[in-house]
Amino acid sequence: MALLRKLSPTGKLILIEQNQEFIEQLRKIHDTRIIIFEGLIQDFDYKKYLLPGEKVDLVISSIPFSFLSKKEKEILCKNVYENLTPNGTFIIFHQYNTNVKNVLSNYFNNIKISFVARNVFPCFIISTKK
Repeated sequence: MALLRKLSPTGKLILIEQNQEFIEQLRKIHDTRIIIFEGLIQDFDYKKYLLPGEKVDLVISSIPFSFLSKKEKEILCKNVYENLTPNGTFIIFHQYNTNVKNVLSNYFNNIKISFVARNVFPCFIISTKK
């Protein structure tokens, strides 16, 4: 897994997933740095997985923001922002529109949007730094 190769030996890779079949596949990766949270991102509590004062450097998300209510989008973006380190990065991929930019702009100033036409289905990748 490419992320694990880049992760420091003392780092953590927190995976949030609700699909049981995919969770079973993830469990086959034997690496003590992996923490699997089974459920929805809306139910994830950073405080349960991070030490007091600890922040995350990177959040990568394929959450279908178009399925979330405006309130859920707001809470999710706020939680990511509050738990990122200074200069931490939030990357959202597999987005089929750029509507989440409106919510992100409440927290992040530097939002970059790129379009990947070669993806099946073509999609936007949205990246921002704290």
